[in-house]
Amino acid sequence: MKTVTKAQAEKMLKDKKIEVALFDQGYTILMPKKRAQKWLKALRSGEYIQDDGQLHSSVSGGFCCLGVEQYVNNGKVVENSFKSETCDLGEWANFPSHKYLEEAGMLYVNSWNNKSGDPYIKSEDECVSELNDEIGRVTRKVNQHKTVTRSVHVNDFTKMASYLEKAMLVY
Repeated sequence: MKTVTKAQAEKMLKDKKIEVALFDQGYTILMPKKRAQKWLKALRSGEYIQDDGQLHSSVSGGFCCLGVEQYVNNGKVVENSFKSETCDLGEWANFPSHKYLEEAGMLYVNSWNNKSGDPYIKSEDECVSELNDEIGRVTRKVNQHKTVTRSVHVNDFTKMASYLEKAMLVY
C-alpha cells in the first residue's frame, strides 16, 4: 500500500487512470485509506465465507473479495446490472459498478490502465475475480481407510488481502 496526495488522487479519479509511473510499479487500485484498511482487515478476519462468481450469494452467504469491500464500507452489496459478453470499458454484471466506485472515491483499473470493476493484479498477471475464483482440489485422509477430495479456493481471503494491499494506492 502506498499513500498518494489528495491532489494526485483527484487527478487520477478525474482521468480515470492511474499515473503511468505508479501503474508501471503495479498499482491498480486507488481508494480512501480508511476504506482500504476496513476492507483488508475484514478479509483477514476470518469472518467472511469466500464464494465465487458474484459479489455476494444470498444462498451460501459467501462473498467475492470485491463484495466484502462493499459490505464492510457500504453496509450492503450492490451488484452491477450491466450485462455484456464483450465490453471494452470493464462494466460487467457481478462486479462493482463504475458509479459505485466513483461515488466511493475509488478507481480500479485493468491491465491496460482503463477503469474497470475488476482490478488487475500485475504481480500475478490476473484480475482480482480470477484470483478470487480459482478453485483447486485437495485430497485429505479422513482415517486409515478413507480419503476425501474437496474443492477449495487456491487464494483464500488472507492471500487476496496481500495481493490487493500490494496494488493499492490510498489517500
